[in-house]
Amino acid sequence: MPAEWIEQPGRREVTLFTRHFTYASDPNSGFMFDVDDAGAVILTSDAARANYDLALREAATGTMIDHGVQAFTSEHWDPGTIRCICGQPLPLSGGDTTRCACRNEYNSCGQLLRANWREFCRETGELSDFGD
Repeated sequence: MPAEWIEQPGRREVTLFTRHFTYASDPNSGFMFDVDDAGAVILTSDAARANYDLALREAATGTMIDHGVQAFTSEHWDPGTIRCICGQPLPLSGGDTTRCACRNEYNSCGQLLRANWREFCRETGELSDFGD
């Protein structure tokens, strides 16, 4: 049984914002850091913090150029979002199956799979082992 589509699969444009630094001597290399909606740099590791500090120091000395926050747009495939029979929105993973928190599982076309589909596929030889 196909689920109700909340958002059909399709190509979507995604715009990401980054703070961009390049070396003055080589404009094809440098650093890019993700930023949040307010434009603040997101630093999720010690290495990212160290690189950001380096970029700021190098920009202050003129070795790097700080291009500020820039938008980068790309297109990607979005597998869509369905409404699970439990009523919850469920973004499809784009993989073979997606499982809702209620344990219902759907294929990549949004079709509800029977509860024991893995066991059935093992019996028919279509699946050797696919952890639960």
